[in-house]
Amino acid sequence: MFCEIIVHVGDIGQGHRLKPVYNSMTMGMAAVAAETCQFAKGLGIDLATLRSLVSRGATNSGIFQNFAAFVSGEKPDVLAISITNAAKDIDCAVRLAGEAAITVPVLTAAAQKLHTAVAEGKGELTLPHLALPEDNR
Repeated sequence: MFCEIIVHVGDIGQGHRLKPVYNSMTMGMAAVAAETCQFAKGLGIDLATLRSLVSRGATNSGIFQNFAAFVSGEKPDVLAISITNAAKDIDCAVRLAGEAAITVPVLTAAAQKLHTAVAEGKGELTLPHLALPEDNR
């Protein structure tokens, strides 16, 4: 089986447009979740406390929960996508937006975060490694 759920999204070609839109949201949320984990650690905030708070609010997401589980050592193999692949995915979306003359400054910033990690030699690490403090990657 290739996938569990098939969703009709419109005319021919719409699925090819939807995939980078969805992936860019995922990678954008990943960039924010990674920085949030680093920010909390830098301020001495217990990640379990932050995770508990986030779990109760509207900003809760599977991405954040997976990053927190990775950083805390609960799920060392979660989200096995490489940072290089994540950068490619968000690049596709930013390029598509540019072709459609749609500005996406937040997604562009998230793409830059991923590209910085790749340039630092961290491209083959999995996406949750973005959440580790700079000295632990």
